[in-house]
Amino acid sequence: AQKAAIADVAIVSTELEVEVERCIIELCQLQWQHGAVLLENMRLEAKLNIFQQLLQIEFHKTEVPEGFTFMHANLKDLNAQRNTIIHGQWTLRSFADGSFLTNRPGRARADMERKDIVAHRKKRGKQPPPIPAKQITKVAELMSLNRQLLAQLFFEHFGDQGLCTRHVVAF
Repeated sequence: AQKAAIADVAIVSTELEVEVERCIIELCQLQWQHGAVLLENMRLEAKLNIFQQLLQIEFHKTEVPEGFTFMHANLKDLNAQRNTIIHGQWTLRSFADGSFLTNRPGRARADMERKDIVAHRKKRGKQPPPIPAKQITKVAELMSLNRQLLAQLFFEHFGDQGLCTRHVVAF
């Protein structure tokens, strides 16, 4: 179940990244192939920043709608959690918090196997709190909801400009 949850985060974050790319490409009125080349080696965080800047240009006389701002803040946080989940150092919680020590002889292995796993960042310095395995599924669900919100907001604000087309790309 834990491995499936990690895979869900990887898959949903890829779907989200494709949606952000689509929005950028359509706002810039590029052909899909040209946009794909420009965005190919960028991290999701950079793409989110570009998208936010493009929205500020589009809504130059008014403020960027609250839905986009809310979604942008959520996605930056979720992307940080995604990076920890995908690239973090996984450890059994029992080793992370020292609870592998047991006063029940012969039960240490069973006690350890019941513990869930947690992710820690690999980088040194102040570490964010570990992400328990139970929260991983929640991260995937929130990323999926925010991807749907992005698609809906983009269509509501730019659909009448003919910018909302779906592209199918074969890799």
